[in-house]
Amino acid sequence: MQIGRENISDTLGQMASSVNGAGTQDTYAFSAWELSSRRVNLREVMPSDIGFLYSISTASKNAFRWRFRGGTPSPEVFAREMWSHVLAQFLVTRKSNGHPIGLVVCYNTDFVDGWAYLAAVAAPEYVGTGALAEAVALFIFGVFRNWNFRKLYMEAPEFNVDQIKSGLGSFFHEEGRMKDHHFYDGKYHDQLILALYRDEYEQMAPFIRHAIGMEGDPGSSDIGSLSRDWPDEALDLDAFCNLIAEEFDRSPEEVLPDARLVETLGFDSLDMVSLIVLLEELTGVAAMDAYERLTTPRETWLYYCELVSMPLDIKTAVEFSTDGHG
Repeated sequence: MQIGRENISDTLGQMASSVNGAGTQDTYAFSAWELSSRRVNLREVMPSDIGFLYSISTASKNAFRWRFRGGTPSPEVFAREMWSHVLAQFLVTRKSNGHPIGLVVCYNTDFVDGWAYLAAVAAPEYVGTGALAEAVALFIFGVFRNWNFRKLYMEAPEFNVDQIKSGLGSFFHEEGRMKDHHFYDGKYHDQLILALYRDEYEQMAPFIRHAIGMEGDPGSSDIGSLSRDWPDEALDLDAFCNLIAEEFDRSPEEVLPDARLVETLGFDSLDMVSLIVLLEELTGVAAMDAYERLTTPRETWLYYCELVSMPLDIKTAVEFSTDGHG
């Protein structure tokens, strides 16, 4: 079958529709899932989503990090493999406008020994912003709520672990390393087997739920209640840069106003989520546009100044955004 670029999404949708019709995805009850945090929603994957998922899976920024390792499978193969060995998966969307962000997946399950594998992929523009980390945290709560897994494994080439490196030893633990396992960009890289343990995640659950806005009403205005007292007066740029250095264990000399958070200061996805939480604790306002705004300390401070000036509390800000007015 010849497939032109203009109709590849239609073809992928048709392939996925036939796979869905076979009942391979209907393995979980939505009533047992919490599908919304402060900034993201999870929803079932629809045939119309497959074109988007194909594009982000084969995008140059993701291709070697994801399932096909740089390959460009046919639409038929891609649609079929979407549900191969998958227990549950959700499309990640923005709560403010419904735009798709990426995919979270639980697969390769072992119900006898109590473990499964976890994977996630984001559209290139959301890589490193914290959006996918927030979605993964939400997804993990659902996985542990629905199935009695002791731990969740993640396979990652070593060059991919930089995206979550700040969580090593706390959220994730290295349980295995396969030497020179992946060939990429002209050289071999180790493959890491990381594990997330249920008991540790449950101990951290109050903080995680608070951080991503899951406690009861995700718009509750008690957003600082788990942290220390913050200054009553707005911070100037220098004080804000010093606060970032202190909170994220960086040298004040390197936290310059125009330093890139990711490229220069080495912020990973978990750091970005923590920075968003910091803004919300400082201001008491939901940082609904944080994914686009947090690029440098200066841009983050400017966004902080906007939040400080908003006469809205967390609940009002969330409702205002989700109503489509933001």
